[in-house]
Amino acid sequence: AGDAEKCRYLTETLKLDAAIDYKSENIGARLDDLAPNHIDLYYDNVGGDILDLALERMKYRGRIVVCGAISQYDKETPQGPANYLQIVMQSIKMQGFTMRDYMHRVPEAVQELSVGLKDGSLICRQHILQGLDSFPDGFEMLLAGANEGKLLIRVDHQSA
Repeated sequence: AGDAEKCRYLTETLKLDAAIDYKSENIGARLDDLAPNHIDLYYDNVGGDILDLALERMKYRGRIVVCGAISQYDKETPQGPANYLQIVMQSIKMQGFTMRDYMHRVPEAVQELSVGLKDGSLICRQHILQGLDSFPDGFEMLLAGANEGKLLIRVDHQSA
């Protein structure tokens, strides 16, 4: 998470065991503290330096699921893993994840997630901007991690 308040939200509201403030903490040291026996499974949506730090700490035959690389979206030439040989040396399985592979399960997901939203077992935090003219600011917010929750732009019927 990008600040102490976001980390508190993750640990206190969402009940995660721990959170790392990537802007103010030594990520490698915190990963070592939190996973002294290394990482079995890493879900990556950041890429870049944080992926490199995770690769250094993966268990033998660990798994990495890649769904994005937010740290690379604004780069002219996106950076791949600097230490990709860890994948070979540790027999790591690294696989991309995209929604198009699971479109057939969307109705099932909507049903299950709707139940969670209704009964309160699933918490949904949204950061809503108004109007299409807020898109440039919203995009910058997304890249900077300045949003809190799922970033959405509400477009009314008259401006659509």
